[in-house]
This record gives sequence, structure tokens and C-alpha cells, in this order.
Amino acid sequence: MNKHFFLTHNAKKYALYIVLFASALFLFFINFFGLDFTDSFYHLNNIEHSQEKYMTFLSYTLLGFWTHFFGDTLISLRIFNSTVTLLVVFIPLLFFRKKINNQTILFSAIAIFILTSTHSNVVGYDIITRLFLILVFALFVKFVHTGKTYFLILVGLFSILLTGARLQNIIIVPILLSLYFIHYYFKALKNNKRVGTYVNTFIKHSIIYVLLIAALGITGLLVFFNDPSHFLNAIYAIIQNLIHSSSPHNSHSFRALLDAYIIDFIKLLQYLGFLFFIKYLHSFKVKSQVAQYVLSGFTVLLFAFFTFVGVIYVDKNFSFSPYYASIVLFIFLISSRQSIHEKRYDQLFLFITIVFFSLIPPFGSNTGLFKYFPFLVSVFPVTTLFYRYRISRTAIIYLMIILLYASYTRLNHTNEDGRLTSHIQTNTTVDIPKLKHIRTSPERVQYLENVYSDYENDFSEQTEILFFGRVSHIVYYITGKKPLYKQTFWMQPDNPGEIAKAERVIKNKRPVVYYMPGYPDKENREKLKQEYSPFEKMVISLGYIEKNKGQYKRYEPQPISP
Repeated sequence: MNKHFFLTHNAKKYALYIVLFASALFLFFINFFGLDFTDSFYHLNNIEHSQEKYMTFLSYTLLGFWTHFFGDTLISLRIFNSTVTLLVVFIPLLFFRKKINNQTILFSAIAIFILTSTHSNVVGYDIITRLFLILVFALFVKFVHTGKTYFLILVGLFSILLTGARLQNIIIVPILLSLYFIHYYFKALKNNKRVGTYVNTFIKHSIIYVLLIAALGITGLLVFFNDPSHFLNAIYAIIQNLIHSSSPHNSHSFRALLDAYIIDFIKLLQYLGFLFFIKYLHSFKVKSQVAQYVLSGFTVLLFAFFTFVGVIYVDKNFSFSPYYASIVLFIFLISSRQSIHEKRYDQLFLFITIVFFSLIPPFGSNTGLFKYFPFLVSVFPVTTLFYRYRISRTAIIYLMIILLYASYTRLNHTNEDGRLTSHIQTNTTVDIPKLKHIRTSPERVQYLENVYSDYENDFSEQTEILFFGRVSHIVYYITGKKPLYKQTFWMQPDNPGEIAKAERVIKNKRPVVYYMPGYPDKENREKLKQEYSPFEKMVISLGYIEKNKGQYKRYEPQPISP
């Protein structure tokens, strides 16, 4: 039997606000734990040193402003991330604050907690994308509800800011125009009119939006890049980047992206299929009440088994993305069916808008649909402003399983680090200025402090240094050294293109080379003892002497004989 879980008593609302506050507090608390060596620092080094920021220039500029005023320590940037994460959840609610109800408060707290359980404190352009995307979303929904032109102008303004945050976000233009057409299609159905009735209005507003995007985009680039020559260089660099992406050997090639999307889409369909199977079992009626209870209990256990065995131990890598996305999409699909039946086209349009907007962050990303779920989860509380969910007692049990899964992923997989629940694995602070207040494992602390002291004691700021390897991004960050050439994210020691670029620099500048291919663990130590990598062979062939430091190697140049 369905029963409203939420009461209208003030005490219930105050209790929910306490839960919301606790969820937000946990989001900031988690910033002090865990330390990845790659993603955040790749972006931070680009902010500090890269001269080619054309594809993400606005994101790196805004993050640069933050570091200028609040410092470039990692904890400062993680606080920025957490603040924006909260804004992404709360901004759309402020546009419709009169409709906020108990469900809105509860699901806001749950959304924040789920976002906390993922890679929420990885610093980069994704968080800036979500900030501008939620503003475009809220303004677009407001424009659709009011029809006021100034909201359309604001939509255009923030659409171009969204594109400046990451060039691939330009996909917002066709997506938004498509949604605007769907809006008028539903409006025609609601008013029993032909779609042609609204064609003129649709065309007029579409032209205003596109012209505004073009004008603001060109103006913004000219202002940002100072003069026409820099502007043309930026356009040329963007075109070259797109051409480079077409190469089959590029991690962002069209084929590589398509393969990643297809793999994740199939997984998403599998998860959705399972959820509909669960719904079928719940809707299956048997005559015996005892048998009905047994069937319901079995279904709940099956969902728990799927969550804690299938998702965690079978799929493992990034499995939380299709897991959360499938749950939100499942709810939307079920709710959309009811909206169609009751001819509530405004609700249906909201669900479609959220699904379409969620496609923007993963567009052009080589992580497949991994970035699809954060916007879905962030914006889910908005749906409670327009749609009242009926939550049964069984649904509450499912919700508890989902929250237990979120707790497990946060406490046992802290930012590509050890378990948060272990005092040994993530409770050692790093004695390096830029990593102050961050707690991680003793192995990682020792690794970083050894590299840092090795650099500080043996070399001056004028010494040419080349850090090479997957985890070298964090070393560039803590030492403040500028990379000697534009390095890729992975810096694979067997990549011929990467080796060729490094070889040219090593021949010309003869830098000290730090080789650090992996995280500080037993596997990495064993690899360093084995056969030399192609990169190392190249360095040695240029007259370098090896110094094995255990978890990394240092290669020093020998004087070249005349």
C-alpha cells in the first residue's frame, strides 16, 4: 500500500534541513582526504603554465582567478569545487523557490551526498561546465514558463560562457533549439492546436538566440585574446585540435569516443533492463499474502545483490556512473508515462530537458558516458517542484540500499586512494606547502616528500628538469616547475609520439629526467626493476646515468665529449 512518507509538520521540515546541512558539511569535510596524482594536477598545471588554453580558456581563467585571490593550494581548489557543487544543486531551486517542499529538501540532501561519493573533489573544467550548464538550464526553463525575451537573452549569454568553459559544449545550441521545438509541440498538444501555429514564434526566438551566440562568441574571443592576430591564432589552434582528434591514434579520435559511448550505453541499457525487471517482479501479483511478502523480500534482496555484488565487484571501474544514471532515468521513464497519461506535458518536457542537457558534459569526452550522471543527479531535486513523487515503504528500502552504496563508494574508494574508514590508509598529512591539510596513505606521503626533498636539496630553480610519467603531473604542481614541452595526460613510456617529443627536448636542453610511471605501490616497484621501458632506453642512449630511487628513477646527463 502506498503512503505519503512526507508530513507537513514543521518539525519534519526542520529535520530535513538538518539532514541537508549535514550532507553539505560532509561534502566539505571529505576534501581533506584522498589524493589522486593525475586528473586535478593535469588541469592545475595547464592553468599555471599552458599557453594553449583555447579549448577550455574560460574554465582555466576562472580557476586562475580563484587561485589568485584564495591561493593555489589543493585544499583551496577543492573548497571551490565543493562550493560550485552546492550551487549546481541550489541555483535552479532559487528560480522556483516558492515551490520548494519537503521532497525538494530531502532529494537535495541525497543528491549532494551521492555527488560526494564520487569524484566530486577532482579539480578541472568539468565543474565550471556544470555551473554554467545549470544556469542555462534554469534560465531556459524560466523562459519556457514565462515567454519573456530577457530570459532568452540570458540563456544566450550563459550558453556562450558554457562554450568558453569547454569548446565541446557548443553542442548546447542544437540541443536547446531542439528542446524549444519540442516545447511548442507539447504546447500545441496541450491547447489542441497545430504545431504550425507557433512556427513564427519559434523561428523568431531561434534566430535571436543563434545571432546572440555568434555575436557574443566573436566579441568574447576578441576581448579575451586581446587583438585580431591572437584571435586568429586561437581559431587556427582550435581547427588543428579538431583535425588532430580525427587521427585514429588519438585518445579523443571520433572512433575512440564512439566506442566508449557504445560500451557505456550498452551498460546503461543493461542496468535499466534490470530495474524494469525489478518493477515487473513487484507488480506481479500472487493470491497468497505470505507468498506476496516473500516475493517482495526476494526482489529487494535481488536489487541489493545487484548493487553490492554486480555493480561493485563485477563492473568495478566507474560503475557508479551507469548505476546512478539508470536509477534517475528509470524514475523519469516511469513518471513520464504517468505524465503522458494525465496529459501533463510541462512535466514531460522537464524530464526530456534534463535528459538532453545531461548529454552535454560527456560530449567529446574519452571517458564515455561517465560524465552523464552528475548533472542528472544534481538537477533531480528540481523535478519535485513540478512533480509529486509517491514513495512507498518498499521504495524507502530501495533508497536506503542506494545510500548504503553511496556510503560504501565514498568510504572505500577515496579519490583514487585508500579507504576513508582506515586510519592507516588515508590519515597521514603531507608536509608540502601546496598539499597542506590533505591526508593520504603513508606510502604516498613518503613518495611525494622524497621526490620533493630530492628536488629541493639537489637542484636550483634554474636547473632544467623533465618529469615524465603518468603520476608526474602532481610533481610539476608541488615543485612549480614548468613542463619543457606540451605533455599528454598519460605520458606513456611506450608511446612513440610522446617519446619523440621528449627526445627532441632532451637533446636540446639536457635536463635532469625524473621517470615516474606509476603510483607508489609494490607493482610499480617491481616494474622499475624489470626491463627498461622504450622511454628509458631513449634517455640512456643519449648519455644519461640512472639513479634508482625505489619508486621512481632519476636520470642525470653526463658531459658530452667534444
